[in-house]
Amino acid sequence: MIVRPRPGFLHLFFIMRGSVVPRILPQIFGFGVYGALVVLAVRALKLDFGNAGPAPFALLGVALSIYLGFRNNAAYDRWWEARKLWGQLV
Repeated sequence: MIVRPRPGFLHLFFIMRGSVVPRILPQIFGFGVYGALVVLAVRALKLDFGNAGPAPFALLGVALSIYLGFRNNAAYDRWWEARKLWGQLV
């Protein structure tokens, strides 16, 4: 029997084969560059967004939580329906 040594945490963390990281890395890099350009533009043009306050973020949080709640509920309903159908087959 072939017994291979167990890989450590860092080795598992940096494995790229079978990982989603190579697929999303260009998007992460693109959004990082976009964010840096926005920060540079705000600083170069001396724009002031300090008077907006926390209200827009609170409204966005409420809307996002409602959306995720409905989405989670729909996913659970699909899972439950599949479970019932599988129970009928077995």
